[in-house]
Amino acid sequence: MRTGRTFGLVDAMAFIAAIAAGFASYRVCIERWAGLGPIPFSRQPDLWPIEFLYGFTTWVPLWLAPWTVALLLLRFRQPRPCLRRLVRQPGFVADVAASLVLTVGVVAIVLVLVLRCLPTSRLVFWGASSWPLFFRCAFDLQLPTLMGAAVAVGWSMLCLGGRWRPERSWLDRLGRALGYCWVALLLINAFLGPWLYLSNHFQIPPPALRMGGG
Repeated sequence: MRTGRTFGLVDAMAFIAAIAAGFASYRVCIERWAGLGPIPFSRQPDLWPIEFLYGFTTWVPLWLAPWTVALLLLRFRQPRPCLRRLVRQPGFVADVAASLVLTVGVVAIVLVLVLRCLPTSRLVFWGASSWPLFFRCAFDLQLPTLMGAAVAVGWSMLCLGGRWRPERSWLDRLGRALGYCWVALLLINAFLGPWLYLSNHFQIPPPALRMGGG
């Protein structure tokens, strides 16, 4: 079913802003997060699969998250189907599920950071030095994995309820593509996460919220 929604200037501006947010997050991580270096590239071919999986699970969410939020906001622009039809589209369900978990995670991390700073009387805590800790908390809490799990649950409910109704539009197709990426992150972290975490080829940061973690 087509809605007549075409790709326009506002859509392009939203995705450009999402790309810029991803690059800004990447810059914060490599410049101010001592436990995480730039994207690794080795000259040893036998390490390429490990490096690809490491880069995919570590860096892709920095761009995937803002794209997911941007697509969800654009999905509510007119013309669009009614809400009853939207909730049957897998692309829309993936955007809602991932964005909901992202919102809850961001709020929880901000609350934790505020509670950590209150005993030290540092009222102005959200500065340039707080962004690296924010990203460390997001990775330590496995936020990308939780977002992938939310997408998988949402799609499972659509399939089991017989409500899987994909729309032949770029919005739903892009939403499904983003959903596949989140599910891929879930599967990689679930099956290969412990092995990658213990691998001595990469320096994985310690939990950010433990005592003395800085």
